[in-house]
Amino acid sequence: MASLYEVTESKGIIKLFEAVYIHRHEQNLREEEEVYRMIVEIYRSPELFKALTGSTLKGDCDPKLDKMDPKTKEKLLHLEKLEDKGFDVEELKTRLLAQRPDEEKDDSEK
Repeated sequence: MASLYEVTESKGIIKLFEAVYIHRHEQNLREEEEVYRMIVEIYRSPELFKALTGSTLKGDCDPKLDKMDPKTKEKLLHLEKLEDKGFDVEELKTRLLAQRPDEEKDDSEK
């Protein structure tokens, strides 16, 4: 159980464990085994596990930065410097990270 609490987003996997329990309680053995095999497959495939639970990496190693254009990365770096100085920029960082590349193009065209 410790591994479930240490991952970034564990709700999906926890729901699968709950589904196994519910199917066992309802004596629906076929569905119980199917969900159990899904869990085993997720744990045997690290890339699938990471895709479902997200990344815990922050800063320069954050996977969200991989597809980000240099201008947006520069904005994010500036916000992090402001945050280090004590400014509350969490909302701005969240909006910047949530922004899709096609939205940025729309904003620059305006």
